[in-house]
Amino acid sequence: MTTKISLALGGGGSKGITHVGVIKALLENGIEIDSIAGTSIGSIVAAIYSKGSTVEEMIDLFKGIDQSKLFSFPFADGPGFLGYRGVKEFLDQALGDVTFQDLKIKCTIISVDLNTDSVVEMTTGIVKDAILASIAVPGFFPPQFVDGMTLVDGGVMDPVPVRSARKMSPGLPVIAVSLSTRILSDTPLTQQPGSIGFNSLLVNQISRTNLSKTFKVLVDSIDSSSRQVTELRLQIDQPDIIMRPSVSKIGLLDPVNIDEMVQLGKEAVEVEIGKINNLKQGFFEKLFRFPASLFRTK
Repeated sequence: MTTKISLALGGGGSKGITHVGVIKALLENGIEIDSIAGTSIGSIVAAIYSKGSTVEEMIDLFKGIDQSKLFSFPFADGPGFLGYRGVKEFLDQALGDVTFQDLKIKCTIISVDLNTDSVVEMTTGIVKDAILASIAVPGFFPPQFVDGMTLVDGGVMDPVPVRSARKMSPGLPVIAVSLSTRILSDTPLTQQPGSIGFNSLLVNQISRTNLSKTFKVLVDSIDSSSRQVTELRLQIDQPDIIMRPSVSKIGLLDPVNIDEMVQLGKEAVEVEIGKINNLKQGFFEKLFRFPASLFRTK
């Protein structure tokens, strides 16, 4: 018998492939995913799994990506260093014109509306359009304009969407997967591990425009603010379990080995296996708890 949970998948660019390994290990440990909320790369993994793809199919999809051509440069789609061409091609392959109503599992995709400074929970319409808004990291990728809203990466305000996960499956435990390095209270933020980073291909492209220093400042600023917001939201939203794959050395746009990333996700689950077993134990206790009235004598 399986235990149901709701899953909150955080943002983190290339690091997010570890989400696939987390899902794989949860399923292997008898955990059933009732619903998924995702921000940024978390929204991509959430949507593909919610569509009904198996973990093996997801791994094959990500292995099929030409990571060197995933992003176009420069300014292809609007105000941003990078364009979406390769991402759009991948989403067309993985999801096509699937709508939220077509998904097999409840799914919420998170973005932020710059016009109202508010989190937007996307649960209707075409899924890939919602993803393009959720991954629109300010400065990197252009915002998406939808129904009068200017939508950008959900990580700006809700990096790990615990509340949305809880809302979809009231009463079920929420497992959150954070790709942000935990902040060390006694260490200056600038000296802590976990820089977003960028791969040599992008450095070469950007250096041609004499904006490489500007790009690095932007990257470091996003990293600092994202980590602070992530920790604050996790403290406030209180998921039942927080998993943190060991991805501090991996940059936001770095090319990655898919198998290695999946393994890191599985290892993050193994670290928390005791808490997972406690969830299962609590589930069985509730399942077999009989009302006291059945044992009353007249």
